[in-house]
Amino acid sequence: MSRTKSKFDYEIEAFEAAFEDKKGLRIAVYGTGRMTATLLDRLKGFCIIGLLDRDESMIGKEIYGLKVISREEAEKNADIIIINTSETYWGTIYKRIQNWKIPVYFRNGVRASNEFFHGGKDNPYWEKTSAELEKRMEQYDVISFDIFDTLIMRKVYLPTDIFNIIERKLRGELGENFSFAEIRKRAASVCDNATIDEIYTEIEKMQNWNCELTKKVKQCEIDVEKRLIVPRKEIVRLYDIIKKEKDIFFISDMYFPRQILEEILLQCGIRIAKERIIVSCDYKKDKEGGLLWRYYADNMVKGRKALHIGDNDKTDGEVPKRYGIDSYVIWSAARMLQKSSIRNITPDVNTLYSSLIVGMINSRILNSPFALQRTCGKIYFEKEKEAGFCLLGSVMHVFCNWLFRQTKESQIRKLAFFSREGYLLTKLFKYYFEVAGEAKIPEVVYMEISRRAVLITSIYDEKDILEVSDFPYIGSINDFLNDRFGVLKEDVSLSEEECIEINESKENLHRVLKQYKADILSEADRERKNYLDYVESIGLTSEFAVVDSQLYGTTQYYLGKLLGKKLKGYYFCVCKDKTNRYLEQNIMEGCFPGIKGLDGKDSCIYKNAAFIEAFFTSPEGMLECIEDNGRKRYAEKKQNQIYFDTRLDMLEGIQEFLKEIIILCKEYNVGITSEDIWFTDNMFGIFMNDGFEPTDRMKKSFYYDNGIANRKEIPIWE
Repeated sequence: MSRTKSKFDYEIEAFEAAFEDKKGLRIAVYGTGRMTATLLDRLKGFCIIGLLDRDESMIGKEIYGLKVISREEAEKNADIIIINTSETYWGTIYKRIQNWKIPVYFRNGVRASNEFFHGGKDNPYWEKTSAELEKRMEQYDVISFDIFDTLIMRKVYLPTDIFNIIERKLRGELGENFSFAEIRKRAASVCDNATIDEIYTEIEKMQNWNCELTKKVKQCEIDVEKRLIVPRKEIVRLYDIIKKEKDIFFISDMYFPRQILEEILLQCGIRIAKERIIVSCDYKKDKEGGLLWRYYADNMVKGRKALHIGDNDKTDGEVPKRYGIDSYVIWSAARMLQKSSIRNITPDVNTLYSSLIVGMINSRILNSPFALQRTCGKIYFEKEKEAGFCLLGSVMHVFCNWLFRQTKESQIRKLAFFSREGYLLTKLFKYYFEVAGEAKIPEVVYMEISRRAVLITSIYDEKDILEVSDFPYIGSINDFLNDRFGVLKEDVSLSEEECIEINESKENLHRVLKQYKADILSEADRERKNYLDYVESIGLTSEFAVVDSQLYGTTQYYLGKLLGKKLKGYYFCVCKDKTNRYLEQNIMEGCFPGIKGLDGKDSCIYKNAAFIEAFFTSPEGMLECIEDNGRKRYAEKKQNQIYFDTRLDMLEGIQEFLKEIIILCKEYNVGITSEDIWFTDNMFGIFMNDGFEPTDRMKKSFYYDNGIANRKEIPIWE
C-alpha cells in the first residue's frame, strides 16, 4: 500500500505541473522560507540558478545550497523569476520587483501582473460586514474558526520575521555567529505536519545541539510568539456571542500542539476546551491536503450543517467545501493592508524594524477584518489618538533615536528646542528617554524663538534692514512694518496701500523703510537687549546645540549672529545644496535625508512640511518679542492654537507607539538602519498622499500659517 501524500508532496507536484514547460529555462526563485526549503530539497529536473530575498544584506550568502543573488545577477543570468511564497505575499513581492527586466511568475504558474490583484473600491470584500457574518453563523449547528490571522494575529508584518527576531535575540545571548532562521526553516521543510518538539529534534540532529541549547531555543520561540500575539477583537467578540449556542471548534495547520495553542489563546482572552482545538501537528493531517477536513467532517460535524471561518482562500475557503462544510473567508490584517490606500508601503517592508512597525500599525487599525468596509479600503481613524500612533509614531521614534545618537557621538550636553515646534518635541524627547531608561541624556531647554523675534535683533544698520526685508511677505506695507519690524504706523498714506506682495514693489518699499529707519533701529536695539537677557535667563550662556523642524536653518543663523557664535543644529530634514546660503554659518544635520541621501528637500517630511509645522506648534501664538519687563509678547492665537487639544490626543497615540516600539527593539536587539529611516519617511509620505481620511476634528484643527510672511491661514485638509 502506497504511503499517504504529505502537503509537501502536493506542493512539489503542483509546482512541477505549473512549470513543466519551463524546465529548460534558468530560474531565480524569490523567497527563502519553508516553501523554498521544501522545493529545493525535492524538486528534480529544473535549473534553479539562485535565490532572491527582500533583505539586501543576504546577497552573496548561501541558503539551502544556493546563493542569494542581486537584481543585476537575476536580470543577467535568469530567464524567469518564480515567486515561491504563500499567496498572501504575492502582491507585496510583485510590487517590489515589477519593474525588473525579467518575466515574473507566481508559484501557481500564472504570469504575474497587477491585473491579478483585485483592489479598489469595487472589491466585493468591502460588502462583507460583522453583522452579516453574525447573522450567517446563526444558520449553522457547528462553527469552526481558523486560529492564526483569524482569531489572533502577530505584531509583525511577515510571520517568518518571528524566526529573524528569535535569531536577533539569541545572538545577543549566544554570540553574533549564532544562526537560527535558516536552520528553523530547513528543519520545518523536512518534517511533515510536525510538532514544535519534533522540529527541534530534527534541528538537534542537523546541528548537533545539546539538549540544553535545544530546550533554550525552543522556549525562546514559544515566548516570542506569545509576546507578539494579539487577539482580533471583532472575531473574538463574535466567537464569545455564539460559543454557548453552537458546537465550536478551532482548526489550524500549525506546529504548536493544542496544549501550547490553548495557552496562547487564553493569553488573548479566548477560552475553549483544548479537545476542541484541532491542529495538524497533533493529527498528522493538514487542511491544505484535505485530510484534516475529512477527519473533522467525519468525527465532529457528522452530517450537521457546518460553517468554517478563516483567512485563507484555499485552505479555509475552497478545501472545506469539498467535505460539505460551508466557508466564510475574512482577510488577514496583512491582506487588508495590501488592498488598502497605503498598500504601496508593503514592497519596502524589508527589515525587522519595518516589519515590527507595520505589524504594530496593522494590529492597531486593521485588527478587525471589517475595519475598512465603510471607506472601501481607505484608511481612516476612529480617534485622533490612532492618527498620532500611525502617522507620527515611527517618525518620532526614528527622530528621537537619531537625535540621541547624534548628541552622544558629538558629546552635546545641552539642547535648545526652538519654539513652537519644540513645545511637543521636548515632551516626546523626554518621554523617549523615560521609556528607554537612558541615564546620561543632554539637558533639554525649551527656547521661545521665532524668525520674527531673531530677525529684528540682527538689525544694526540700514543694510541689515534691507536684508531682513528680503523675506517674502504678502500684505499691506503698514502690516509689513508692524509684523516684520514691530513698527506700528497709522499714516494715511500707508494704511491706504493695497494688499500687495512686498517684493514686487522694492523701490516703494525701500523708500518707506528709509523713512522709518530710525524707528526700526530703535525697536531693534530694544528687542535685542531684551532677547539677550532672556537667553541668559534660560541658561544658554555655555555651549549648546539647537533642534528645529526644517529646512534651511534661518532661525539658527540669526540666533548665531545675535550670539556671535556658529551653532550646531539638528533637524527633521536639512537642505544641503547650494541654494541654502546659511550653510556657511550653520552646522546642520538632518534625520530624514530623502532618496538622494543628501538634500532634505527630497524627504516626505519636507514635502508635507505644512502638516509637520501645523502639528508641532504650541498653545501660544508666534513669539513676536521679549518686552522690557521680560514678558513674552505673542502674536494673536490662530486656528492651530484654538484647536490645540487635538494635538494632545494625537500626542497620546505617539507616546503609546514610542513605549511599545522602544520596549520591543530593546527586548529583541533591533536597531534602526539607514534603510529604516528611509522607510519611515516614505511610509509617512504614503499616508499623507491621500492615504487616509482625516477625522472631522483633524480637518478643522490643522492650518498652515506663517506669521513672518503673511497673516493668512490655509487649511491642511479641505
